[in-house]
Amino acid sequence: MFRATTATLAGAGRYRSKDVARFFLCGGANHRSLATLCSGNRNLLESWSNPTGIKLTRDNAKALFSTATTVKADETVGGAAFEQARKYKYFRNVEITPEGVAVLRFDGPKSVNTICFEMANETKKLWNDEIHSNPNICSVVFLSAKLDGFIAGADISDIKSIADKQDLIPIIGDGLKMFQHMKTKGVPLVCGMHGPALGGGLEWALWCDYRICSDSPKTKMGT
Repeated sequence: MFRATTATLAGAGRYRSKDVARFFLCGGANHRSLATLCSGNRNLLESWSNPTGIKLTRDNAKALFSTATTVKADETVGGAAFEQARKYKYFRNVEITPEGVAVLRFDGPKSVNTICFEMANETKKLWNDEIHSNPNICSVVFLSAKLDGFIAGADISDIKSIADKQDLIPIIGDGLKMFQHMKTKGVPLVCGMHGPALGGGLEWALWCDYRICSDSPKTKMGT
């Protein structure tokens, strides 16, 4: 079966995640799963997913997926990855497609993505600065830049640092307000998951309007 999830396609070194996101989001209200759209129709996705005209090979597609920049048709794609300076510690730089699809990729400093206090604060700033205030954004896709994991839950060290666990209640409340604020943007939120989506990672996915999962045995959801 042709596996058409974002993580599977990008992990296979064939397509950029933003191209895949564009494929299923730019149909307006017709938000069907990638598996339904693409199963048995590899030629459709191959002809569509390379709007720049660059010939994607296994090597350069992996390089493109690992960067946060858009490579234009007149740029040379070679062994070096084209990467602009990162603005954020826990996210790759925001990508916005010509159709107004914002792609946000989790990429914290640890080997797995976790939700810590610092990451939550950075999320609020990123959202307000680049997403909420931009009227041209028509949908938002959340992905992970880690090839084998989405979000592995909360950062346990943060929780341990709070002596009185009652002090966690307002922190949890702030997290709830953050997701409620995201929803007021009024655009479809889509989550593409490959690998574990646990605890707060699962909650993040549940706040989205659409969830797409790879069929890898590594993909697990739970509290």
